Amino acid sequence: CDWSSDVCSSDLSIRRWCPPWSPTRAPPPARSRRTVACRSLTGHVSLPSPRLLALDVGSKTIGLAVSDPTGRMAFPLRTLARRSVAKDADELARLCTVEKITGLVCGLPLGLDGQEGRTAHLARQVAEALVTRTALPLHWVDERFSTVEAERRLREAGAPAARRKELIDQYAAVVILEDWLRGDPPPG
Repeated sequence: CDWSSDVCSSDLSIRRWCPPWSPTRAPPPARSRRTVACRSLTGHVSLPSPRLLALDVGSKTIGLAVSDPTGRMAFPLRTLARRSVAKDADELARLCTVEKITGLVCGLPLGLDGQEGRTAHLARQVAEALVTRTALPLHWVDERFSTVEAERRLREAGAPAARRKELIDQYAAVVILEDWLRGDPPPG
């Protein structure tokens, strides 16, 4: 058995695993959890799937959502109470490590005229501080009406008003992430 491989048999239609080591046999070498690329049973090399974190930055809270490991669906994660740009970026950087995030998607709250206001400036500050701490790629999404869409979804799901208030920022982040995953064009 070759300890550098998970599959012992060269016949790829049979997936036998290496036998467990015994006291009379040396254990397999430790494997790194940081995989750069994986070779499938058919021999094709694939890169790890993206795990994205979406941010809906507001003046009081930051709604967070994450993609599934395949990078196809978005799920609400949590709402972070705002403190300061530096403290928010530190907390988000810790979260990126825990959640194994590979990229960031930030909503840019443009006005109806397409211009950036105070909230857009704040979103840029938080996202850029986070990029400085993590070196993760950052993508911008026009988040106009994301909160309206999130409110509509929560209302249709039958969430009570008090619960909607707790979840609205997370679901706005879900809308932002879904827009990016769907391939909507970035803001001007």
